[in-house]
Amino acid sequence: MNVGVTILWVWLVATLFGAWCGWGLTLWLLPQPLRPFRWLLTVPLGYALAIWVGFNAVHAGLSLRQTLWPLLGLTLALNALAWRFRRDPADAASRMQRLRHLYRMPLPSIIAVAAIIGVLPLLSYGISTIIGGGWDGESYLALALHLQDHALATIGQAASSPLRDHVLNPPIIGLSLGMSVFHGWVALLSGQSALTVFAPLLAWLRALGFVLVYVWLRSAMGLRRSAAAWGTALGAAGALLLWITYFNFGMQLGAWPLIPLVLAVSVAAVEDVQQRGWAAGAGVLLAALAWASLTFTYYPALTVAVPMGLGLALALLIQAPPQRRGRTLAALVLLSGGTVPLTTWAISDYINGFAFRYANALTTLGLFHFIPLSDVLGWTAYHLQEPPPLAAWSIALSLGALLLGALALWRGPQRLRWTLALLGALVYLLWVRWGRAYPYAYIKGAAYVHFALMGWLAAGWQAAQGLARRWLRLGASALIGISLLVAAYAQSGVVRDHWGRSRLGLEAAAALDQAARDLPPSAPIYIATSPAWNGPQMSTIAAALYPRPLWGHVFSAYSNLDVTPSGQPPAYLLLSDQQTPAALNLPAASLVWSQGGLSLWQVDPLLRFWQPGRQPAASINALRQTPSGLAALGWGGPLRTFDQQHPLTFQLNADQSALLATLHVAASQPTTLELHTDQTARLAIPAGLSAITVPLHSASLELRADQSTALVDIEARSLPPIAESAAAFVINPEWYVWQPSMALDGQQLQLTIKAANPNQRALRGELTLSADHFGSASTSTALISMPITGAATYTLDLATLQLASPDPAHILAQPAAALEPDSYWLGLTLLDGAERIQTVPLGSVTLGAQPAWSPSAVSIETARLGPSATPELPGDLSVGPDLLLSQLGLATRTLAPGGSATLDLVWRSLSAPGPAQVSVQVLDASNHKWAQWDGPAGGWLAGLWPADVSVRQAVPLSLDPATPPGEYRLLLTVYDPVTTLPLLINGQSSLELGSISVP
Repeated sequence: MNVGVTILWVWLVATLFGAWCGWGLTLWLLPQPLRPFRWLLTVPLGYALAIWVGFNAVHAGLSLRQTLWPLLGLTLALNALAWRFRRDPADAASRMQRLRHLYRMPLPSIIAVAAIIGVLPLLSYGISTIIGGGWDGESYLALALHLQDHALATIGQAASSPLRDHVLNPPIIGLSLGMSVFHGWVALLSGQSALTVFAPLLAWLRALGFVLVYVWLRSAMGLRRSAAAWGTALGAAGALLLWITYFNFGMQLGAWPLIPLVLAVSVAAVEDVQQRGWAAGAGVLLAALAWASLTFTYYPALTVAVPMGLGLALALLIQAPPQRRGRTLAALVLLSGGTVPLTTWAISDYINGFAFRYANALTTLGLFHFIPLSDVLGWTAYHLQEPPPLAAWSIALSLGALLLGALALWRGPQRLRWTLALLGALVYLLWVRWGRAYPYAYIKGAAYVHFALMGWLAAGWQAAQGLARRWLRLGASALIGISLLVAAYAQSGVVRDHWGRSRLGLEAAAALDQAARDLPPSAPIYIATSPAWNGPQMSTIAAALYPRPLWGHVFSAYSNLDVTPSGQPPAYLLLSDQQTPAALNLPAASLVWSQGGLSLWQVDPLLRFWQPGRQPAASINALRQTPSGLAALGWGGPLRTFDQQHPLTFQLNADQSALLATLHVAASQPTTLELHTDQTARLAIPAGLSAITVPLHSASLELRADQSTALVDIEARSLPPIAESAAAFVINPEWYVWQPSMALDGQQLQLTIKAANPNQRALRGELTLSADHFGSASTSTALISMPITGAATYTLDLATLQLASPDPAHILAQPAAALEPDSYWLGLTLLDGAERIQTVPLGSVTLGAQPAWSPSAVSIETARLGPSATPELPGDLSVGPDLLLSQLGLATRTLAPGGSATLDLVWRSLSAPGPAQVSVQVLDASNHKWAQWDGPAGGWLAGLWPADVSVRQAVPLSLDPATPPGEYRLLLTVYDPVTTLPLLINGQSSLELGSISVP
């Protein structure tokens, strides 16, 4: 379905569902002062009723699916009874008049624009997925999905998933259920997934809130239509609430429309009781229901709504005629007392879980500074970074707004209500700004208070229109217009920040959400993705594959999955481009789906056994608290290693039928492998990744090796009816096997890498130190040559952050930035030419006077290398006295400015060559360099390159982004790094490798 059609469909379903649940409710319970706005209140009151019913249902032991039809039936009965007994005969006659009035007023346009802006980035993505960079979508997707099929107490019975345990007890993680209840129901009714519905529903809730802002300004705060429209437009133009929408704060958006709703309905209910006595008591019940729904949706919203409500309550008491103050006070007491029994479970949930966030001032946003006043008022777009000082224009505009607001308190309508309501809101903001000093609460509270501040400006504008002096009226209008334009520009900055693609990189996962609908709902799926898919990306993958059992060692934003049933194969295997297991030998016909770096494969149904070789990562709970720790966990733990003292034992299956097992094992050096079954087989395997086949006649298998060896995976099928053979192996030349180890000696951190590389391909390594806490982007990177085979050692001086090696030529780039004393994660990324093929975390290091080192659980690792480019040389070229250049190839000869490509070179040694440095340059007609790469020829350490060995070297070429269009020469030079004299290539000092075109 087209993304635009999908969004409109979600909005239509949410609106119709809210209208269905709220139509009869408004006829039965709506206070008299709100009757003129019934057509605007039907949907939000239905939304509140649905939240209240769903919240109580899932606490009482029912799922959303079980509750949906009873809810629709109950509201059908309520609607039918209202139609029969409560319908106003004059209502039908005035309906067309109200619709004509609706078309004449700007409110529909304001709401439509607000809704569209809420989903604008989705239109650029081309698919309905999560917007922005916030991780909270994991919680809402998980909860909406599980509540569809499970009551709150039975979520633990759901299939294995990294999402399940995260929402097993939502109060403990501080998650209110209200928005997720409505989210789950809209997904069920629309036939869309929770992921597809999520972002459009947040935009819908944000727009719905501005409908209620208009109603509150008109009904409770005394504004006329034009002034209320101005106040609504200013509120809708605010950038802060839009940023919160894009950042996936579902609870806050779920509660947002309920704040103006409870304020409007509460004021109207008390006014109605003042006028008509207890015959109007039904309105108090409706207001209590709205307050309960707000509590169910987001507890902290009460910290804004309650102070504003108390201010309005005090104003109602003061404004009430003396003879009606007792009735007014009784109505307020009944309202507050009636809300408590409607929120019983919410009170318990808050005490058991959510209270810890405000008690401890917790934040996962990395926000440790207070946003400026210009962000609160909407004049500037919010960013996570520390804001610059307030600009002069912003201060002037804020002062003008303050003067206009003061006019509302002097001559505007409902001056007492405005004074006390704003006082309540400002007391809360001042408390979290200076009393509690909680930046995370301040930003969210400011987003909630913004609508009241903008309504206050509109009240000042309305007051100015009654002044005699024309220049004051024009000045007030100009200030309102400038404020709207400035706010709209700031809001456009938020849209620009999120335009183009999801900052979480979720497009492929969202496409999987559609493709997975054809999979059997009980089929186990093993997830074997790369570190690039950890965190929120993994959350979305898990949500797309719900309700199927998920296996593997993977980590989402807030939770982990470590499930691999021994002796059972999955039905499907989800892979990424960067991590393709060598086992299973999947034929092309088993590919089910592929897009954007993910692929889904059906596992051979004849497979009797499968055991992946990864074991859980260590210290999961500690590592998950830091951003770089999350990247480390994304690798899914080290491979299972074994040797003579530490064997691996597997129970293959329950029966005793003959099996043919295929094991993939990785060894960084030659070793003798022992396979103990009913017989013992010994195989001398070389360094590298070996595929070993062995016939089995027992239900167990034990693996031992003379040297440390790692299991990549193991599979077993029924033994074919052919003559049995002995155990055998085949080396897989496409895989690079390497074993890093780290040791700290004083200030020196030593990295030793053992490698096996049957394909003789030269790789580079990128060492990266990343700050180990949120709110910091401090990183430092260095480049090294990885060993082709054998071992290499590198030393990092923690005092100077300088790298050293026995051969300095193999340090391609020193760390790129100095770092302050702090805690950092050290990771190593393998680079094959311009392609990043694998990242492995090495551990954490503390820089400072007393450095410390804590290694990760990394043992032997494997990386699949990419294919080489098509050879272009007609024959061997001599390079100096000891080398031949036997092949070269470039995958593409057309590059865009800033683009990258890989030049493949194959070297062959005639004798043991000395050190040689290679330089590749892209030159224009005037010999200006637009790209250059320098490094050791073949990647070999000096003096270790043996005779008669071929080495594949992938050279990365990255064009300068400023490269103009045209044709460029590609030049190769090889020189002695000691003397800098060129090594002649077929008698020439350099070799022309053809041209590169830049369009």
